[in-house]
Amino acid sequence: MIKVNRLTDYATLIICEMATNKSDIVSAKILSDKTKISETTVIKLLKMLLRKDIIKSHRGTAGGYKLIKELDEISILDVVEAIEGEIALTLCGKNNKNSSNNCEYTNGCKVKHGWNKINSLFMLALQRFTIKDFIDDNTYFQLEKVR
Repeated sequence: MIKVNRLTDYATLIICEMATNKSDIVSAKILSDKTKISETTVIKLLKMLLRKDIIKSHRGTAGGYKLIKELDEISILDVVEAIEGEIALTLCGKNNKNSSNNCEYTNGCKVKHGWNKINSLFMLALQRFTIKDFIDDNTYFQLEKVR
């Protein structure tokens, strides 16, 4: 089974909560209370989202975190990569040219191109689907066949 890491799921939930929160700046404590995710985990995830420039931190007594992109500018790929790093369905689907990450069957492989096409579609879907799509139940989403 291909499965999203639990932390990625939590990060998506945190971003959605930030998007629906009435105030611009929200504390890790409030996010923890609203999402029922431990404050320690929320803080860990917020740091990861900060590094990917999805959110911004504000210091001080009224400090906290704020989304710095519009909801339709935050792709699910952004969130996944912020938490999990570079992803691919198969080893040969990774963009990393480091030979130690390459499959030993790369030369003469009969399925590499097929998996690379599927990986490209998967990445395209994650890139096109945004946080706004997550929140909006009326969003219609369709991928077209790539030729």
